Amino acid sequence: MSAKPNFRRHPIHKIISLLCFLSLISLSKPTTELQSLLNFKTSLSKSPTDAFATWVPDQNPLCNFTGITCNPNQMVTEINLSQQNLSGTLPFDSICSLQSLEKISLGSNTLFGSITEEVSNCTNLKYLDLGWNSFVGKVPDLSSLTQLKYLNLNRSGFSGQFPWKSLENLTNLEFLSLGDNPFDKNPFPLENKFTGGIPENYVNCSSLHRFRVNNNSLSGIVPAGIWSLPNLSIVDLTWNQFEGPLGSTIGEAKALAQLFLAHNRFSGELPATIGEATSLVDIELSSNRFSGVVPATIRNLKMLSKLHLENNLFSGTIPESLGSCVSLSDISLAGNLFSGEIPASIGSLRSLNSLNLSDNKLSGEIPMSLSSLRLSLLDLSNNQLMGRIPESLSIEAYRSSFAGNLGLCSENLVNFRSCSSDSGKSSNFRTVISCFVAGASVLFLSILCFIYVKGKPKGFDHPIKRRSSWDMKQFHVLSFSEEEVVNAIRKENLIGKGGSGNVYMVRLRNGKQLAVKHIWKSDSGDRRSCRSSSSMLAKGSLWSPEFDAEVVTLSSIRHVNVVKLYCSITSEDSNLLRASFGGLDDFRGPERRRGKGADNRDALHDEDSGPQTFNEDGGADAGRGRALRIDRDNCE
Repeated sequence: MSAKPNFRRHPIHKIISLLCFLSLISLSKPTTELQSLLNFKTSLSKSPTDAFATWVPDQNPLCNFTGITCNPNQMVTEINLSQQNLSGTLPFDSICSLQSLEKISLGSNTLFGSITEEVSNCTNLKYLDLGWNSFVGKVPDLSSLTQLKYLNLNRSGFSGQFPWKSLENLTNLEFLSLGDNPFDKNPFPLENKFTGGIPENYVNCSSLHRFRVNNNSLSGIVPAGIWSLPNLSIVDLTWNQFEGPLGSTIGEAKALAQLFLAHNRFSGELPATIGEATSLVDIELSSNRFSGVVPATIRNLKMLSKLHLENNLFSGTIPESLGSCVSLSDISLAGNLFSGEIPASIGSLRSLNSLNLSDNKLSGEIPMSLSSLRLSLLDLSNNQLMGRIPESLSIEAYRSSFAGNLGLCSENLVNFRSCSSDSGKSSNFRTVISCFVAGASVLFLSILCFIYVKGKPKGFDHPIKRRSSWDMKQFHVLSFSEEEVVNAIRKENLIGKGGSGNVYMVRLRNGKQLAVKHIWKSDSGDRRSCRSSSSMLAKGSLWSPEFDAEVVTLSSIRHVNVVKLYCSITSEDSNLLRASFGGLDDFRGPERRRGKGADNRDALHDEDSGPQTFNEDGGADAGRGRALRIDRDNCE
């Protein structure tokens, strides 16, 4: 009986078979990926580029091909051939067969044709850049590219309806650029002449770095939170119809470098908090409706290079603090309502290359500090500037820079007045003005003096209150004060006038009546008529000692025909004599009282009697008194 062979395979045979199978698979993978890359090369074979010079399998492994990156398993993960002058159509059926492919960067070439539906097979793709090419047709559905973080189709030639719905699945998307393509109109708030507003929920995009929706027809008010997104570096809303103010929270945008809001309908004042956004490099707010003053806090923007505020409604003066923005190279404030002088601090901006302040209401002279700048553009036209154009700016290249300023002059530029002729005219004009001002000043002071003199009360209308400005000598015990004497010198108390002074009746507080005679100094002349009570009370007495001696003598006489002298008050140009009432003229005939010398007599009046003579020469009055006393005794 013969034995039959055992055909049951030993386990070792299974292991060997498995290893052989895996070996075949591992060998087929690079072969498959190599074939996909060679298909890609063939599609672009007519490209005028050297990018494929290393794509030779016999000489280089595929992972050493230019623009190809592999993982440790020798699987292709990246194709990076941007700006390589590639031309042709893309074979996405071959490209997306690279199962580990994560990045396709083919931007800035001349690729054409359409993107086929096979692009949806690149399910591991995280980065897709096809921007700046010449594709045609629609963008296919992208909803299967759930790992995608970066999508750039900007200016790539696509048209038709964009698959906005597919973006709902791209939850990892961080960068999206679809601008400058002739897509159909759509309410989605991005470029391409779209309409609508910015959704409120955009304020939650705290990781957003760039927000660009320029060149559309978007409108409404920008949500306040957009201005303060912490990681935002660019805000570009130009050429839309946005309105409302620039949010005050912009100071919280610490990373913001570029703020482009030109050609909209923004209004209101610039918030002072803009000075807190210290990373700002470019501010472009032209052609809006902003108003008010430019905040002085702009001085904090040390990195600011460009400031364009033209064609708005800004007013006030150009802030001097602008000179603190040391990095400024381009300033345009044209077409506003700025007034005042051009800040000299602008001349300290050594990096300044362009300065446009035209079509405002600026006045004054052009600062000499501008002469030190090296400007490729200078425009100060259509303002109200005056004076001499600085010599270094009076060159033909700047001739139109000063047009529309009728007050400017120059020796070098045509169509401007000569400063030398203006200098002579200005000198004559200044002389005329100086004379006019001097004459007006003299006239004004004369009028004031006239009003002062005319306005002062005559005859001591007002009481004198300066107790320390006069001296009083007493000859008897007095029951009245100096203040009563001075206060009594009023026009209504005047009872007589004479060649040397006036006589006033004084009614004391105790009811007694006395007479006060104001005697002027003999050399005071015509000034008597202009003198007020204040002048006679000036500090210090200049009265002659002879007069004092006579007054003392008169005060010591006791005679019925000589009035009793109580005191004298002296000043630098006049005296006051305070006397009782007596009967000198009681015994003089009416003819004597009405005589020729009546107007020049000095009189002391009493209630019941006529005037009693009392001349400056006290001795003569005393002698007359003695004589009259003798006549009276004889009559008795």
